[in-house]
Amino acid sequence: MYFQHRNQEQLKSEAEDIVGDFQKTLEECRILLQKHITLDGRRASVIDNLFWGLSTQKRVEELRKRIQFHTQKIYLVIEPVQLGLIRNIDCNVNEILDLRRKHVNQAPELYLPLIPASFAGRFHDALCRNSPVPLEDAACIPLREGFDVLYDCYRHSTVSVTETNPTTVEQYLNLIKAHWLADVLKRSYAYQETRPGSLYRRMIAQVEQRVSRQYARKDISRYPEDELAGLDDSVFEIWPEIKIILPPPLTEAKGREEKLAELCLSEQAGFRKQDLVIFRVNTVVLRIVLSQTYESAIVPRQATEIFVNTSEDGLVPWYTIPKKANPAATHALEVTNGKGAGGKLYDLRSRADAFSFQRAFVGYEVASDTRDVLCTFTLSARFSTSSRIGFGEVQLWHWPTPTSTSRTGEPLSPNSSVLASPRSGGTMSTQHTAVSRITQNADPGIVSLHEGTSDSTLIAAKLPPGPILMAFTFDKIKEELTMWQIDGHYPVPSTTFFALTIYQCSA
Repeated sequence: MYFQHRNQEQLKSEAEDIVGDFQKTLEECRILLQKHITLDGRRASVIDNLFWGLSTQKRVEELRKRIQFHTQKIYLVIEPVQLGLIRNIDCNVNEILDLRRKHVNQAPELYLPLIPASFAGRFHDALCRNSPVPLEDAACIPLREGFDVLYDCYRHSTVSVTETNPTTVEQYLNLIKAHWLADVLKRSYAYQETRPGSLYRRMIAQVEQRVSRQYARKDISRYPEDELAGLDDSVFEIWPEIKIILPPPLTEAKGREEKLAELCLSEQAGFRKQDLVIFRVNTVVLRIVLSQTYESAIVPRQATEIFVNTSEDGLVPWYTIPKKANPAATHALEVTNGKGAGGKLYDLRSRADAFSFQRAFVGYEVASDTRDVLCTFTLSARFSTSSRIGFGEVQLWHWPTPTSTSRTGEPLSPNSSVLASPRSGGTMSTQHTAVSRITQNADPGIVSLHEGTSDSTLIAAKLPPGPILMAFTFDKIKEELTMWQIDGHYPVPSTTFFALTIYQCSA
C-alpha cells in the first residue's frame, strides 16, 4: 500500500513537471484580457489597432502557443494512463515490462534509421549552445527542459505533412533532431536516476514510437544527407532562441502617454547634462523623468521618474520672485506633494523652459508677462475693507489652441488644481452671457441650443477656458510667495467687491 501511494504521488509530481505551469499561463491570459476589456462592446479605433499590432498581438500569439503546448502535453500524459482509471495497473505493467526488457535485452520494435555521424556532431554542438543550464556533455541534459525541446521538435516535424502540404527540409531535419534527442535523453544521468515506471520514461518512449511511425510513412520526402549537411547552423539549433525584451527607456512614452515637454536643467557641478521629460499619463496624472549624465564617464547615465497628480499636488513658480528680492534668482519651480511628503525642486535652464514646465502642469500657456510690478489688492465687503500690497510679477494666461483631444474625443480641460497657493483671489464679476442665462447652473463654456418649448438641450460646441490673470507677489521678510488668480470661474456674494491695481516700478 505504501509503494502504491508513493507511485501515485510520484506520477502526479512528474505529470505536473512535464505539463508545465498551466495555471500561470491562464493567469497571464486573464491579466491581458482585463487590460484590454475596454475594447469589449465597442469598435476599436485606429489608435487601438496600432497599439494592438505593435505590442498586444505578439503577446496573444505567444500565450496561444503556450496553451497549445500545455494541452498537447496533457494529452500525451493522460493517453497511456487512461484518465487515471487504470493508473496503478499501467504503472505496474510498465515497470514489469521495463524490467523484463532489461533482463532479456529485448527492446520494442522501432523503425529508427541510423543518424549520420556528421549530424550527431552538429546536434551536440547546438545542444551546448544557449542551453538553460551549462552543459559539459550531452549526458548532463536536464530531463524536464530536454523533454520539452524533444516534443517541440517532434510536433514541428513531418506530423503535419499531407498531400497538399509536402515535406519541407526543416520538417525532415526536425524529425531527425527528435530522434537524436530521444537517444540523448535515454542516456542522460537524469534519466538513469528515474525509477523503471517513471512517467518521463513512458513519455520519451511514446515520442520515440511516434518518431518511428513518421519514419515509416511512405508519403514524406526524404532529403539526402549532403543536402541537409549544407544547411546553415541555425537550422540545427536545439534550444529556442531566448529573446530578452528590455523595458523601454524611461525617457520614452509608454502606451498612450503624450510627451508634453523635453527640457534641460541648469548647469550643476558633477553633471555633464540633466534632461527633464514630462509625459501626460491621463487627464490628471503626469510622469516626470529626470535623466542625468555625470561628469565621470565611469558612472552610467541614470534616469528616475515620479508621478504627479495635478488634482492633488501643486506647483510653486519660484522663478517669479523679483530680482530685487532675490539677486541670485533662478528659473526654478517646485512640485509639491499633496499628501505632505515634501516637494521636488527643478531649476531650469531658461525662463522659456520654466514656462513650458508650467504649461505641462496647468494646461495654460503664458501669453504675456510683466516683471517688477507693485500690486495692490483691495477686498471690500459690507462691513470691512482690507488691502494688501505686494511686489512681484503679473502673467496673463490663455488656453492654447487644442492640438490633441482626450480618449473620449473631448478637448482636454485645465487641471482643477492650477497652482499650489496659500492665498488666491477671484473676480467679483456677476456678468453672464445670454446662453448662460438660458442654461442656468450649467457650464457657461458650453454653447447650447433649445428645440421648441421642450427642456431638451442640444450641445453644439464647447468653448475653450477663458484667460486667467495671475499675480505673484513675494514678501522678503516672511519669505512667502503669494499667488492671486483672477478669472470669472468663482461665484462670490454680490455684496463683495475685489479690485487689483498694478503699478509699473523702475528697475
